[in-house]
Amino acid sequence: MVYDVSDDDTRDKIRELLKDYGAKRIQYSAFEADLEEPTLIELLQRAERLLRGSDGALIAIPLCSRDLEKTVTIGEEKDEESVF
Repeated sequence: MVYDVSDDDTRDKIRELLKDYGAKRIQYSAFEADLEEPTLIELLQRAERLLRGSDGALIAIPLCSRDLEKTVTIGEEKDEESVF
């Protein structure tokens, strides 16, 4: 999932929401999460409420495990603390 939210408070809430669902931060505004469909729907509904009235967006991009295994990282992968 990736997000683009200009409002600091809303962005913080979206980031915490993703973390609450076990999402792992892979870049500053990009998270990876392995969620069952009902849980994903719940997360997206909560995000929609948080983003209502803002100019921000959250995009969920589904990947099958076969595609996820093809992930390529150029450069050093960073742990979540160093992404900030």
